[in-house]
Amino acid sequence: MVCKYCGREVKTVSGKLWSSVGGNVCQASDNKKHLLASNSSMACKFCGRTVKCVSGKLWASVGGNVCQASDNKKHELA
Repeated sequence: MVCKYCGREVKTVSGKLWSSVGGNVCQASDNKKHLLASNSSMACKFCGRTVKCVSGKLWASVGGNVCQASDNKKHELA
């Protein structure tokens, strides 16, 4: 997975996107958070977890429909 703003490889750690350089802080982003670059996978663009649609909401296997990395606490597709 790649951050949309800084282009670094990121991975999910405790529900947030982290890079090997800078941790969970993205210097290129206005809100200092990494955001997944658009792709065709079913991954949340804020936390990077794989999500699926359940009853009209995006759910992850960990945390359900609550995304700790998103400002509105909802998963969104990249």
